[in-house]
Amino acid sequence: TVVELPAAVRVRRVGADLSYEKNWWQLSGTFDFDSQDDPRKNQPLNRYSVNANVDGVLLMSYGDTYPVFGPLTLYGTRVRGFSGGVYLGIFNLEFVQGELERKVISKTNGSIRDSVNDVYRAAKDAGQSPDSVIIAALNGGTLSTYSGNFKRNILGARFSVGPQNLQWGLAFTKVKDDQGSLGYNSAKSVAFTGEKPQENLVLGTDFRMQLFQKRLQFDASVATSFTNTDITGGTLDESVFEQAGFTGLTQDDIDLFSDFITVNTNLTPIPLDGISDNNLYAYTIGGAFNMYNNNLTARYRHHGGYFQSYATSIQRDIESFEIADRIRFWQNRAFFTVSYANSTNNLSKRNTNSLDTRNLGFQLALFLPNQLPTLTFAFNTINRDNNFTTDTKSQKFTDQVDGNARPEENTTNVFSVNASYLFFLGTYRNTATVSYTSSIRDDKTRPLIYGGSVYHAGPADADNNMVGLSLTTEWKIPLRTTINFAYSGGTTEFADTANVIQKGKSTTSSYGVGADYILLNKQDTRMSIYGGVALSSVDIPNTDKLSLVSFNLGQRLNFLKKHSFYLNFNLTSGLKVPEYDTSGNVTGEKSEVNRIFTARYEYTF
Repeated sequence: TVVELPAAVRVRRVGADLSYEKNWWQLSGTFDFDSQDDPRKNQPLNRYSVNANVDGVLLMSYGDTYPVFGPLTLYGTRVRGFSGGVYLGIFNLEFVQGELERKVISKTNGSIRDSVNDVYRAAKDAGQSPDSVIIAALNGGTLSTYSGNFKRNILGARFSVGPQNLQWGLAFTKVKDDQGSLGYNSAKSVAFTGEKPQENLVLGTDFRMQLFQKRLQFDASVATSFTNTDITGGTLDESVFEQAGFTGLTQDDIDLFSDFITVNTNLTPIPLDGISDNNLYAYTIGGAFNMYNNNLTARYRHHGGYFQSYATSIQRDIESFEIADRIRFWQNRAFFTVSYANSTNNLSKRNTNSLDTRNLGFQLALFLPNQLPTLTFAFNTINRDNNFTTDTKSQKFTDQVDGNARPEENTTNVFSVNASYLFFLGTYRNTATVSYTSSIRDDKTRPLIYGGSVYHAGPADADNNMVGLSLTTEWKIPLRTTINFAYSGGTTEFADTANVIQKGKSTTSSYGVGADYILLNKQDTRMSIYGGVALSSVDIPNTDKLSLVSFNLGQRLNFLKKHSFYLNFNLTSGLKVPEYDTSGNVTGEKSEVNRIFTARYEYTF
């Protein structure tokens, strides 16, 4: 047997940007090529787009774009396809149509899928049930199961009334997996072990207001969703729902909703059944007040446990409130910030425990006169508690065990100080910066024995300290140099399953230098070089110690106002990769060296 062993990975990236502007229109384009982009292994790594702007009235893009409708419907998710909008001042229309995810299927899974297709066609030609024939082949060992990711398409639009500073909008997004991308149907589904084809519909409305030159801002968004976790077989008729115990759903209702989403028993919510459940909705409201030496912001979020938006990545099943105020005084030489945030998850009560998180923070920044240092002090305390009961005789404890819950109660305190000082040595201008951060995590849980074994091993305390130093010098010649040093080190204590306290340690030290020189006494002709080395180590009990050394060297050259050229080289040694025998079994590991070289040229016109 000959097994192909993994070779050293070589990654190549090439990119370019191009833009042109004249009078009332603009045209731009960009692309980035990554040699690791492979539809048999991953989602797209390459990026490209062509964009047109006609006097701010018509915007069109094709390729990879990141459209924004609202925080609950579509917010900066990569889409490959068409997007754009028509902006008429009072009435505006934005749209998007394309691919959220492409089909990804490995070479092996692709071959198995082709075999399943052959069995399916042969059964159809013979007048047999393809489903039963495929099942028999799977049970007989003549056919294997396969997996893959479906191509996922998106269609969305947002209609709004009003300019950007006072606008109300309605939006929808529809995301649907393309079953045909993997040659999938209800008969072949018995051989498919991946995530079933899905569909998601989100309807939302939003309001935005900005007054007094954006000194007063307010926004609110509300959305609900319908999600089908398995659209195999398409929409079903009324009799199927009656057999499943769903009442009050007529065929007319099914026909109406099926114009928008696949209607079967995997749909949440079933139309006209439980539509008033607050967990089917998400809403957020917030604003900012920037007057009278105050910058006050506040926001409330409620993301229901059953709300889903496949077009926007948001944390589900959580409620949160955040407020912060930055006050400036002493002729804008002092800034004091106070912030508070809390959140609670498990709104749907699907889990036995709900986690409460509270974060209180303070910061003071001082810009002192008379060449005194600039100082910043900050303190944050974060508390997490899931109200786990340790009463092993209670029903709640039994429910916790059945739900595989673990106690969580800890406090993390973070303190940091930063000082920056401008001084002169002779005629040389220097800026020195010193920073220090300390983070301490106090775990208040205790070991818990249940059923004769360790159910929870106990506290996991941690502490980490970071120090940074830098010195920047401006010389008589048009040269500026920087020297910097940074160190971080910490320990994590935890109890293993035998309730023995173990301690893991990690450290990182980095040293760097940089220089910036103006060539030919022209501000637009500048050469910058930088270099550095970082030493890292991780030592965890019962595992081999990991030590890494990373070296970085690069330069940037700006010339003739419009040209820039970059070079960078990075080398990291000490990486551990598995070793294989001729049968493909892992026999150990070996150290490898990773090298990355980057070259980039920019021209602005």
